[in-house]
Amino acid sequence: MKIATPQEINNFLHVFKFYADCPGCFHLVDRKDLKNIATTGLTFAQAREVILQLTYIDYIKGPVVDMFYKDYNVWEFGQELEDIGIYIKLSDNFDHKMAKCISFHIAKHSMTYPYNKKRGK
Repeated sequence: MKIATPQEINNFLHVFKFYADCPGCFHLVDRKDLKNIATTGLTFAQAREVILQLTYIDYIKGPVVDMFYKDYNVWEFGQELEDIGIYIKLSDNFDHKMAKCISFHIAKHSMTYPYNKKRGK
C-alpha cells in the first residue's frame, strides 16, 4: 500500500480542519463513538480539538477507498493521550460542507506511524 506524502496528508488535513473549525460543521458519523469518546475521558469538544491538532506526524494510513461510499476515501490517524493510544478515522467526503469523523476510540491494536520515529510501531 502506498503511503501518502506529508504534503498530501497536510493538504487533506487543511481542508478537513477548515470545515471542522466552522461551528456546526463537525460530525461524528457513528453514534457509538460518542460512547467511545466518553471511555477516553474526553468530551465531544475535546475530541474535536484533538482532531484539529493532528499533523502528518499522526498519520497511520490512507487515503483508502471508503467501503460504504466508494467515491470517497478515509484517512487514519493516531494520537497518544496520557499513554493511551487513540485511533481516529476521517473522511474526505465534504458534502454539505461537513467534516466527518468516522471513528474516534481507544486503539484496539498497536499503530504504526510512518512519519513519527518516536512512536514507531
